[in-house]
Amino acid sequence: KQARKAAVTRTKLQNLLTGGFIDKTFRSGEKLDKAQIEYGEVSFTYKDGDAYCFTNMETFEEERLPAELLGDKIQYLSEGMMVQVAKFDGKAIGMELPNTLDLEVVETEPGEQGDRANAGSKPATVAGGKVIQVPLFVAKGNIVTVDTRDDRYITRVSK
Repeated sequence: KQARKAAVTRTKLQNLLTGGFIDKTFRSGEKLDKAQIEYGEVSFTYKDGDAYCFTNMETFEEERLPAELLGDKIQYLSEGMMVQVAKFDGKAIGMELPNTLDLEVVETEPGEQGDRANAGSKPATVAGGKVIQVPLFVAKGNIVTVDTRDDRYITRVSK
């Protein structure tokens, strides 16, 4: 007779404090403790060298987060913007922007109606420096709604 092996699940886990990854195998029925992650709303106040300063509007405590923790999300930050900061064991481990932001297009090429080689889209730089793909009709100075989760154009905001 052939012996049956217990079901296993192979995973890749990330350390929330160091950012490192480990491979771990779990047997069927094995339990894990859920990480206690706390979210707090803070306001972006200013940039200080390589750190970004945020203020908790309830306690007025200031917290500095390094640029490497925030990643490319820093291109969306503007003074006074409210964001969610994730903390584990009292240490900041990440930041979540609002899902959508209305941003001004600061630079883009004029759209040519006959140009359909790129499926009717063109690159545009929005306030903060992020480059996204927008439809040909979007012009410099337009306000557009951007999905911050995948850097995608949603719609043009009417004035």
